[in-house]
Amino acid sequence: MTQTRALLLYCKLPKRFNPVDIREFCQLSESTGLSIQYIYIHKLKTIQPKCFCHLSIIPWLITIIQNIRADTIVFSHAISASNQKNLSRLLKVNVLDINEIILDIFAQRAQSKEGKLQVELAQLLHLSSKLVKGWTHLERQKGGIGLRGPGEKQLETDRRLIKSRIIHIKNQIRSVEKTRLQQAAYRKKSMTPLIALIGYTNVGKSSLFNSLTKGNALCADKPFATLDPLIRKIKINKHAPVHIIDTVGFIHALPKELKQAFKSTLDVISRADLLIHVIDNSNPCHLQHIQAVNQILTEINADNIPQILAYNKSDISPYISNRQLNISTYTHQGIPELLGMISDQLQHMLIPTTLEISMTEYYIYEEIQYMYPILPKIIETTHKMIFTALLPASSIKQYSAYIKPKLS
Repeated sequence: MTQTRALLLYCKLPKRFNPVDIREFCQLSESTGLSIQYIYIHKLKTIQPKCFCHLSIIPWLITIIQNIRADTIVFSHAISASNQKNLSRLLKVNVLDINEIILDIFAQRAQSKEGKLQVELAQLLHLSSKLVKGWTHLERQKGGIGLRGPGEKQLETDRRLIKSRIIHIKNQIRSVEKTRLQQAAYRKKSMTPLIALIGYTNVGKSSLFNSLTKGNALCADKPFATLDPLIRKIKINKHAPVHIIDTVGFIHALPKELKQAFKSTLDVISRADLLIHVIDNSNPCHLQHIQAVNQILTEINADNIPQILAYNKSDISPYISNRQLNISTYTHQGIPELLGMISDQLQHMLIPTTLEISMTEYYIYEEIQYMYPILPKIIETTHKMIFTALLPASSIKQYSAYIKPKLS
């Protein structure tokens, strides 16, 4: 199969406007299957309204495209529909931006029904924002979608078809979300803590997941190798079992359509009790990657969840510091220390626990009230008291005789 020959245009704007560095831009483009023939670095002070880039470089780009026989040009930034239209008309080739590259990678990686639905939703949201044509094939595929009549303009028809498909997919995703919420409710009822592995894409989260769970999750040196969350129950040291989940990787330039489509997947992170933030310590941009991850955590209201920073690939990193937890999923360096830190966090993690005591054992209530928070709703009768306390995992066993089993 012939690969698409591509020219990459890396637009270098003032630092805060660059969503990806040039190495990451090339890696993402290659991951779609593009054959990169030439990389052009274009310095810009401000975005130009007509074509995003300066019009002065258009003749030069045309020459490069002809010389390398490129079919496609890829921009390192998100560009508008009008920018794409103008560039395509001037350059006579297909024009893509970084958002479309990332969407294409997600489409390749999605395996589960939920993942495929989320990716299709993200693609349709992106298409609707660009108001592109050519989606009338949806009518034939889906057996007819209600249209206003033969006099409707093509663009309005496309918009209507996309909107109908978006509504259909959202309904399907809600059905999958319902199952996920039921599973989350069960885990909460069973008082099993949830630990989420998070981090920038391609930092080794799945490798760490396999190390901790003795599993065989897909590990690959490529962006977004894992899209579908994987969850396993494990036991850490002497503690009760915990659930550990491997999540989709983050990136600076994660398109807003993907954030919207993968909301239910990202919500899993916000429900976690502890986050293991995996960092590629060998990457010179790892500090910027930490900031990007923390920014997304803030957006999904997960920035207040306790974090353990695990600096992975420390066996090949020149950026070693004794002030951090250095691990290697390849050599298993630092894994025992990581387990110890998780154990310490579980020790202090407060879990809502409903207890039932007889009035002759009121001192138990006073003891718990003295050490731990008590939730407001307390049921008292002549002979017994039922209340909910926030207990650390380490104290659950101590008061196990008084824990009231929950009705299923």
